[in-house]
Amino acid sequence: MTGEHLAKIESQAAGKTRIDVSQMAEGPDQEFDCDTGACAFNHYGICRYYAAHGDLPVMTEEDGCLSGVVED
Repeated sequence: MTGEHLAKIESQAAGKTRIDVSQMAEGPDQEFDCDTGACAFNHYGICRYYAAHGDLPVMTEEDGCLSGVVED
């Protein structure tokens, strides 16, 4: 993920109510349930963002997951 992409995510999340994803994540791989079936990091209903990036995704109450990559 590029610095430009991370800056875009942070600007989208600015001023919004963030969801503390760490409270949902379990186990050494920081996995949690994901309802976004079209996201590239969704593996059979489990978010695998942490496994790919070593960090938890940015989520807000208003927009949901901002870090996901939704496939068309």
